[in-house]
Amino acid sequence: KLKFSYDEDKRQIRIFYGLNGADATAEFPASKAGIYLGKPLSESTAAYIMMSNGRVDLDYFDIYPP
Repeated sequence: KLKFSYDEDKRQIRIFYGLNGADATAEFPASKAGIYLGKPLSESTAAYIMMSNGRVDLDYFDIYPP
């Protein structure tokens, strides 16, 4: 499982993962260090980032309000 979190105010991306069906609670090291963007991120760009480095099956795609 993969969880992609974006803070629009800070423009910070956080990426969590879970292996073999586990909940996405472990955070990637680069995410802990801080991944920041110069421009706001769109929902479609977020989906592209998740799928760009491998295979992703999306059961659903939720956008949580701030």
